Amino acid sequence: GQQYDVYVGKTSLPQANAIIWVSRQDHLSGRLKIDEIVAYMVSKGLVNQSEYLSSIEFGTEPSGGEGAVIVNKYRVVKPTALQ
Repeated sequence: GQQYDVYVGKTSLPQANAIIWVSRQDHLSGRLKIDEIVAYMVSKGLVNQSEYLSSIEFGTEPSGGEGAVIVNKYRVVKPTALQ
């Protein structure tokens, strides 16, 4: 599977953090399981269960630089527990 380096930084909003996931390899296609990412962040104490996810962003420059991302297709699937 994909391996990531995870960085936590401050944002311009009070009491808000940016949690940045940087892939160690090129990630040209595949699935991104947000529920597993959130569960990992809770297990590591990066977020707690009373907080909410305000946005998900994709890019090549998580904290500076330049680059491009091309998304040809995406799909959102609601977990069975929420249907």
